[in-house]
Amino acid sequence: MKCLRYGTLALLLAFGLGPANSFITLHAGNGPEGGEIKNLVMDRVNSDILYAGTRYGGVFKTINGGNSWTRVNNGLTNPNISAVALDPNNPNIVYAGTARMDRMPAGGVFKTTNGGTSWAPINVGLSSRAFSIRALAVDPTQAQTVYAGTADAVFKSTNGGALWTRFSAGIRVSTVRALIFDPNNSQIIYAGTTGGGIYKSVDGGGNWTWIGTGLPPNSSVLSIAVNPSSSPSNRTLYLAGGGFGLQEIYKSTNGGTSWFRSSIGIDGMLATNVVVDPINNNRLYATTSAGAFRSIDAAATWEQTSIGIADTLIDPLVVSRNIAGTLYVGTLGGGIYKTTDYGDSWATVNSGLVASSVFSMAFNPTDSRTLYIGTKGAGIAKSTDYAVSYTFINDGLNAPVVNSVAVDPTNPNRLYAGLLYDGMYRSSDGGVFWEQANVGISSPIIHAIVIDPTATNTIYIATAGQSVLKTTNGGDSWDPANFGIDETTASALVMSPTDNNTLYAGTGGAGIYKTSDGGDSWWPVSAGLTSQSILALAIDPFNPSTLYAGTNLGLPGTGGVFKSTDSGDTWSPNSIGLTNLVVNALALDRRTNGLLYAGTLDGVFKSVNGGANWTPLRNGLLNRRIFTFAIDPSASNRLYAGSSGGGLFTSADGGLNWQ
Repeated sequence: MKCLRYGTLALLLAFGLGPANSFITLHAGNGPEGGEIKNLVMDRVNSDILYAGTRYGGVFKTINGGNSWTRVNNGLTNPNISAVALDPNNPNIVYAGTARMDRMPAGGVFKTTNGGTSWAPINVGLSSRAFSIRALAVDPTQAQTVYAGTADAVFKSTNGGALWTRFSAGIRVSTVRALIFDPNNSQIIYAGTTGGGIYKSVDGGGNWTWIGTGLPPNSSVLSIAVNPSSSPSNRTLYLAGGGFGLQEIYKSTNGGTSWFRSSIGIDGMLATNVVVDPINNNRLYATTSAGAFRSIDAAATWEQTSIGIADTLIDPLVVSRNIAGTLYVGTLGGGIYKTTDYGDSWATVNSGLVASSVFSMAFNPTDSRTLYIGTKGAGIAKSTDYAVSYTFINDGLNAPVVNSVAVDPTNPNRLYAGLLYDGMYRSSDGGVFWEQANVGISSPIIHAIVIDPTATNTIYIATAGQSVLKTTNGGDSWDPANFGIDETTASALVMSPTDNNTLYAGTGGAGIYKTSDGGDSWWPVSAGLTSQSILALAIDPFNPSTLYAGTNLGLPGTGGVFKSTDSGDTWSPNSIGLTNLVVNALALDRRTNGLLYAGTLDGVFKSVNGGANWTPLRNGLLNRRIFTFAIDPSASNRLYAGSSGGGLFTSADGGLNWQ
């Protein structure tokens, strides 16, 4: 059920979850609602119309100010949305930029002319590198003129995206990630780059001049804002950016000729976005790794304004042009929040927005209707009705990315959660409240949890940095249980169903290890593995000497599923029929010998002959990036597949159909 996550931002160290996101019952159906929001755009005239670009969930649309959202992805072949822009005169014309997804190339730019009902690619003229889009901007005075910030600098179209031409003369770096027009002259454009600071063009992108004096060397500029009421000859500009690991707010009062820090109150935070309030230009809003901030004195000072926001790593931010005090922010995993009082208080507006990433699952051992779900960015969700509806149970959690959850098999109220960057948590009341349990844990990235079913105070965890740790007191303290493991990252962990002292540990790059003495000593059991990066492990419940390993790509053309029939001594590939060899999850049916499932980056696969052959199970599976998988212990036909960007999918017919 568990796999290793790669590439999640270290900014999560600054996250906090608390009562604000606890016990919120969500919309019934595929969920949990929320997800990682990469972009937010609002119609200039009707503030109730917004589009949200998500990471791996595609584009969502609301026409009622966030009260409900609809997925509008028909025609989008890449759901990793990295930029969204609206036609200034017609909110039904929308441009969406995409980024690279897994090992698939980026999809470039897509366009809809019917409000998202259908999309079509518009990439003629883009270089291959430019297919990775970082920013989009539509000329407010000439709606057919569109600019794209890409991994190959700036491209421009003068016919609504039908043809693109590279307009990057003077830009000395490759990636352009922010674009904004001067409010009085759309020939003046500012471009923020990765590692190259900020550039300015006064001729519609024909030529660019570096204007980064005062910024740290090799600055990355994530966001740019212009005060529209400042003098056109000496524009007041703001940006969020800076050197590596030090993203702050900078200000210029001379059109970008020079810059100075303007971050009092945000010092030490990682600023990701800055926006000038279009109604009161002295009021600004900024998003950071520690939540939302507000300034009422043109960025001289800042105050935090995040009450009600549980997922504090915020990036996209949009402010209404015609309803004072109304703005929206998007988060890493908690979806979208809205305020109508200038940020004094916030509330989620996620109804219908299912773009969440589900990383882990665990059942109540006495009632399989109850399921605990670990998410990326939204903490832990609980369902008591076979995942029809959800409640978040995050009181006491200090971080929102939950890599692993486990339930004590003898006490269903005793829960454990392994988090990304915040270690172990436990609950003794079914998740009503969580407490940290990190004594002895110095590497607080937890990938897997295994509870000894006969001595439930004995627990093993797989970590990034300390390999395997063990507790014999229910998590009061942890001790190393990794002698003999040469890799510091343990990514998967499984216990023999017939011998609680025998465990197998998968590692991030050194294959598989085995212990027969409860973790006192380990030895490698990787003969035959052509991929040493282990993402999942499973033991045959009918024959404990038979094991399966789900792997990442190894040698060219390798990866997928491997099988051992001799307790791990030797392994052989078992991937015939798999169309993707990144296997994040494995689950074996406890009632039918030889029946197992694999969750991959191309959906769910089923084998009825012990992995010899695989067939896809994708009908209704709108998102195929499967990261975790579970079989209902009381009903073999009821399956759960947790996706990255599409929430949790359920099947009541053994995977033939998903919803």
